[in-house]
Amino acid sequence: MSTAAAPHVSPVRTYLAVYGALLVLTVATVAVSYMGLPSLASVAVAMGIATAKASLVVLFFMHMKWDVPFNRFVFGAALWFLAIFFIFTMVDLASRGLVLQVQDNFEYRAEHAAAE
Repeated sequence: MSTAAAPHVSPVRTYLAVYGALLVLTVATVAVSYMGLPSLASVAVAMGIATAKASLVVLFFMHMKWDVPFNRFVFGAALWFLAIFFIFTMVDLASRGLVLQVQDNFEYRAEHAAAE
């Protein structure tokens, strides 16, 4: 006796609805690019739309909506650690100017070493 879950088969109507939503969100992404928003707001809106599109793909085309809870946990944990990686990378990139202003650059240190 097998304990594996039976494969889930979605109706074609579900796939067509998700496809239509993806098309609408793609048009919304293009429309946002022509709205003339400030760059940070434009990126934030575009990332929000991209997240919605990725969620639809993961939930319906990858069948994560009907998958076992452990697989959903592993997928969510992977996304969480990816987000942490990006956050630390962005903090590092944003703070590099501050570090260089305090410690200066290699040429400056080389000039002081030659003067001493």
